[in-house]
Amino acid sequence: MPRLSSQLTALAVEKARPRDKPYLLQDGDGLALSVAVSGQKSWRVRYRLLDGRQRTVVIGQFPAMSLAEAREPYARNPSGGTDRCSHCGTAG
Repeated sequence: MPRLSSQLTALAVEKARPRDKPYLLQDGDGLALSVAVSGQKSWRVRYRLLDGRQRTVVIGQFPAMSLAEAREPYARNPSGGTDRCSHCGTAG
């Protein structure tokens, strides 16, 4: 997946406020911060299986997991063990 021209900053993550509907702040390479109506923030990674299906997995909650930690490759390893992450080639 191509990277976006502008990545998230730690300040943008901190300042993200709840809206009337949940929304995503994209960082690139499938990583996004999901902001719920309640104000809860969670890190999500989107990836594709080898057969082309798309999956999304929550890898952590903000502020327990910082932006830098969410960007680390091991944090992006999808759960399960039966799936393979097509953008990094590792087993889930």
